[in-house]
Amino acid sequence: MDILISLAVFVLGLCVGSFINVIVLRYEKKESIVKVKSHCMKCGHELKFWELIPLFSYLFLRGKCSKCREKISIIYPIVELCTGLLFMFSYWSFLSMPFFKTYLFSGNVLYMVLAILSLLGFFVLLSVLEVISIYDLRNLEIYNSFLTVGFISTSIFIIIQNYLVYKLQVLESGLFYNNTHGMAIFFGDQFSRYPFLSNILGFVILFLLLYSIVWVTRGKGMGEGDPYIAGIIGLWLGLFMSIVFMVISFALGGIIALGLLIFKKKRKGQVIPFGPILFLGFLITFFFGGSLVSAYFSLL
Repeated sequence: MDILISLAVFVLGLCVGSFINVIVLRYEKKESIVKVKSHCMKCGHELKFWELIPLFSYLFLRGKCSKCREKISIIYPIVELCTGLLFMFSYWSFLSMPFFKTYLFSGNVLYMVLAILSLLGFFVLLSVLEVISIYDLRNLEIYNSFLTVGFISTSIFIIIQNYLVYKLQVLESGLFYNNTHGMAIFFGDQFSRYPFLSNILGFVILFLLLYSIVWVTRGKGMGEGDPYIAGIIGLWLGLFMSIVFMVISFALGGIIALGLLIFKKKRKGQVIPFGPILFLGFLITFFFGGSLVSAYFSLL
């Protein structure tokens, strides 16, 4: 059963990855996502259904358009594969969370639906962050519509998550976190009384921190959309793991910037998109944050 669900989640991720490619390309070309049918960007050939199967169509067509034989970018199947794997690994991570596994297999239809919605909400957040990262990497720009969808999906997710967590009564006074990754983080008795306080503080602190960098550097040190990305991630992670997330993200940013300068891929003063770095920092925090925190405290 677990294998079948994992496979279904992976296929869902492949399909979403294909749609992510469409969104990025259509926004770049200023085309409608809904009205315009999928087509070859070179010759305009309208793609048939068998040319739209994520990953497999690329392999079947040997990476070329079936009509003009123009090469299809390898980036498209990579995005599809990575999204499929991210969805599947995220599902496995959710299974390690007490509230999710308990309610998913509870037999209670309402709780099962809420558990599934919490997972789907996270998938939406992942997809939005992936779109933002790819578009920012290619165009050094972040659309407000992407941020709006990310904020709404995250807000819905934390409402469902907090309801299920408190129903299960797994939170007690003091620090609580899953030892595999950063999820449902609350710190101190005051947060157990006010379940959304940690999420709100995570949003506010990360947004203000990055916005202050934008303001001080007048937009030269960071893009104006980055504080909103960090705020959305902070809203999801909560206060404690937001701190861990920022440490990881700034460390990544420093390492990547130094590497680009050393290998002369960027010159001093050139813009380096921070959106993809925030996304990577979020993934590391989600999958390994709890373990990193445990390892750190074990050294003290």
